[in-house]
Amino acid sequence: MPLTASFTSYSFTACTTVLFYDLLLLLPTEIDYVWLSRPVHPLLLLFALNRYLPLIDMAVTINWLLHKPTPTQCHQFASIMSPLMVIGILTSQVILMIRTYAIWDRHRAVFWCFIGTGVFCFIPELVCIVIELKTIRFIEPSSNYPGCFNVSSNMAETFYIPVLVSETIIASLTLFKGVQHLRRSSHPFLIEFYVSGMFFYVCLLLMTVANILVPMWADSLAPFLSYVQLILHSILSSRIMLLILKQREMR
Repeated sequence: MPLTASFTSYSFTACTTVLFYDLLLLLPTEIDYVWLSRPVHPLLLLFALNRYLPLIDMAVTINWLLHKPTPTQCHQFASIMSPLMVIGILTSQVILMIRTYAIWDRHRAVFWCFIGTGVFCFIPELVCIVIELKTIRFIEPSSNYPGCFNVSSNMAETFYIPVLVSETIIASLTLFKGVQHLRRSSHPFLIEFYVSGMFFYVCLLLMTVANILVPMWADSLAPFLSYVQLILHSILSSRIMLLILKQREMR
């Protein structure tokens, strides 16, 4: 099913608006607890990559939306956007893994659990994207359906299965430790940290499942859902990290 220009424009505009709103809303907090904080947090590079990589995706997408792309341009667009989205989502997952490893007091079993997750989830994700980019093929759509018309077998949804597994492992470990911590203490920070963490997981879970299932019936929605997934990962992971940095400074 072709992706119409109007739906694409409105969808990406909505996502971009949410991203900019969150950036502006949390900019004072980010300046105080990330950029002006001393000593510099060792995860600063990861935070910056997670927070601002979607802006690059946005710039590339806007350039694509302003023109009626040819099949060659569609392939170039996919070759740029797919790796950027993979990097963005994997960066968010690494941040969540580091956070979970920390709340488990750097337990060795959790460390090796995440090493295994990286091997059995991250590597298949990369393989799926490489195969997708090598086999993807676009044709010129009719004038009634401007946009990129993918006629190859779509492996994009396969990429999100390891993402789902990884996120579920992270959420399960967080929930288990959260129950232990909240039984011992009802500190407002702990409540906000774990409640917001599980809420974020539910949001990501629903979007990941949508990225797996929806393209099977409506392939034209795949680019939009992937972009939403990237924005959600960026916003939610950044908020969790800002919450932790803010609490560290207040001690």
